[in-house]
Amino acid sequence: MWPLANILGEAVISVGVAASALDAAIELCSNKTPAYQGVPLKQQQLAQFLIGKAASRVEAARDTLLRVADEAYADVENSGSSLTIRSKVRIQLAASFAAEVCAEASRLINDAVGTSSIRTEQPFERHFRDLHVLLQHSDKSGQRYASAGRLMLGLENDWVWLGF
Repeated sequence: MWPLANILGEAVISVGVAASALDAAIELCSNKTPAYQGVPLKQQQLAQFLIGKAASRVEAARDTLLRVADEAYADVENSGSSLTIRSKVRIQLAASFAAEVCAEASRLINDAVGTSSIRTEQPFERHFRDLHVLLQHSDKSGQRYASAGRLMLGLENDWVWLGF
């Protein structure tokens, strides 16, 4: 499964960072009343909406990666050799999707926690930055959607790691 197992592993890091950001946001929203406001964040519908939406992104990324990994391992076990092109494409799409939606989750979380997202004593700025760096990595960047699409359309592979 090499190198695609590595690509999956890197995508899992996005899920872990986003899950950590979500946990920190839930903790903060459960206890914070924003300055100049009389209503705690946990009672504000916008914060509830943003936390719920962010959680859905993290769960979708996690579930997608787990499902694709299970299918890829079954593919290799059943064929007795290497991954099929279909499995490679699914892994690539899942990794790109996970990085993308986890970065989106961090933006939603930052909106939910307000100015706490920029304070260095809080973890949100670091989570946001890390998730956006992971999104720019060559094996999960937006260009990889095009690489997977090329293979799906029967065109020549343009990404070295899908060629193994």
